[in-house]
Amino acid sequence: ALELLQDVIKANACNSTQRLITLLTQPFALSTFEPDPLYGESASTRTFIFRVRSACEILDLDTEDNAMTPHLKDFSRWLELVLRDVSVLLAGLPLQSVKSYKPSCFSLSDYKAVQPFAREALATFLRGTCALCSLSAQG
Repeated sequence: ALELLQDVIKANACNSTQRLITLLTQPFALSTFEPDPLYGESASTRTFIFRVRSACEILDLDTEDNAMTPHLKDFSRWLELVLRDVSVLLAGLPLQSVKSYKPSCFSLSDYKAVQPFAREALATFLRGTCALCSLSAQG
């Protein structure tokens, strides 16, 4: 469902993307990441990472009427936390070192399951960071 939502937003296949982007970014308003009790922790983490990744792609589209603007504060906070977590996931640290880290977006019990997904999303996160910096410099 999130992939379809992302495709509709990116294709601009609706009159107003504001409501759709609000649905996509809904968890960003929360102060902490809480896994969905209906799914396993790694599925919840992958879904959250997909939401951040989708927001990065939408922000990187560089549209004049960017519907992401009302969500930038929450998005930028979560992007920073996701990048911090991804750097720990991809650093190749021994398990003991990873256990001493307090992640924001994943559970320590599923860090191995989330690593490939985080590795795949890293380039998109970096593009989103660049788009966010570009918006900050403009405004």
